[in-house]
Amino acid sequence: MRMVAREHHLAVMSFSTKVSVSEALALIDRLERANSLAIVEAVLIEREDDDSLHVTGLSKATGDENDLNALTWLMREMLESSQHSSEAGRQTAHLARSGVSGSFIVELQHVLPTATVCLALVVSGLDVTAAVTALQGFDETRLVYGTLPVRALSNIPLSHLPASSP
Repeated sequence: MRMVAREHHLAVMSFSTKVSVSEALALIDRLERANSLAIVEAVLIEREDDDSLHVTGLSKATGDENDLNALTWLMREMLESSQHSSEAGRQTAHLARSGVSGSFIVELQHVLPTATVCLALVVSGLDVTAAVTALQGFDETRLVYGTLPVRALSNIPLSHLPASSP
C-alpha cells in the first residue's frame, strides 16, 4: 500500500551553518512533542567535510517502505540536479513528473547546495509559525514548504527504488 489519499506537505529544513545532526533531530523532536509537526516520512541529508552528501531515510513506524524509498530517491535526484547546473532544466522536468511543482523543485535546488544538514519531511501537519520560530535559533536556516500531491511518491516508478530486503 502506498501513501493514503490525504493531503501531505513536503517541508525541507535546511541548515547552512555547522549544525550537528543531533541538534537538527532534537529540533524536530521538540516540534513533534509540541504537536506542531506530524511526520509521515523523513529523510536526513548530511554534507561531510569532503563535500560528499549522505542521504538516509529515517523510517517512521507508520510509514510505507516504498514511500520512504521514493522520498529518499527524490531528494537524491534533487541534490544531483542542484550540483549539475548544466542538466538542471532537464532534471527539473524529470522530477516534476512526480507531481511536485517545478517552482518548488527550483527553490530546493537553490537551498540544497549550501546545506550542511537538511531534513526533508513528508508531513500531514505543520505549524509553520512554530517551525519558523524554532529555526530562528539557528543561523542561516531555510524552510521550504509546499503541497506534496497524494500521487507524488507513488508516481516514482518502482524501478527507481532499491529492492526491499527480505
